[in-house]
Amino acid sequence: RLEADFPELAGHPYVCLHVRTGGFFNDHAYSAPRNANIENYFLAIDELVARGYVVVRIGDSGMPKLQRDGILDYAHHAKRSQANDVLLVEHCDAYIGSLTGPIDLACLFEKRIFTVNTLSLSHCTWYRRGSLFIPKRAKLEGRMLSLKEQADLHLFEVMGTGHVDPRVEYIENSAEEIHQALLEFLL
Repeated sequence: RLEADFPELAGHPYVCLHVRTGGFFNDHAYSAPRNANIENYFLAIDELVARGYVVVRIGDSGMPKLQRDGILDYAHHAKRSQANDVLLVEHCDAYIGSLTGPIDLACLFEKRIFTVNTLSLSHCTWYRRGSLFIPKRAKLEGRMLSLKEQADLHLFEVMGTGHVDPRVEYIENSAEEIHQALLEFLL
């Protein structure tokens, strides 16, 4: 069924990519730190495409359209459906994204997961061997916080609907950080 609906996947390995943007559910202030800029993923996307993968960008139709070689912008595809959401994640070679709803499917299907721009360590216990995460950096009063300091401030307990400390500035992963971590993930 996937190849009938998405002929560009026929004979190609693919990864699902979800980069949370601010349009879903009218985004609230407590969710904004979970958002990221898709442009910071372009080096990683180009790396995946160069290695023969198709990158299936999943998400909602409120996301900006993405036209790039090697990308299937499923978020804006005519065949977008809940059933295809499940099938695409079920059959992907790996899942790349932030801690948002679709990652639960990747965990359910025991996919290798590369989590980028995460604010929480709590979901990471679900990941199978070979998965990787890189958290956003946190800055408080002009100073970068260590992981221990972030844990002591309970910043990793944010689950999307929890409390986000308004004093903390969250700095998303750069294109270079994402690319370098992806190279490690692909080993």
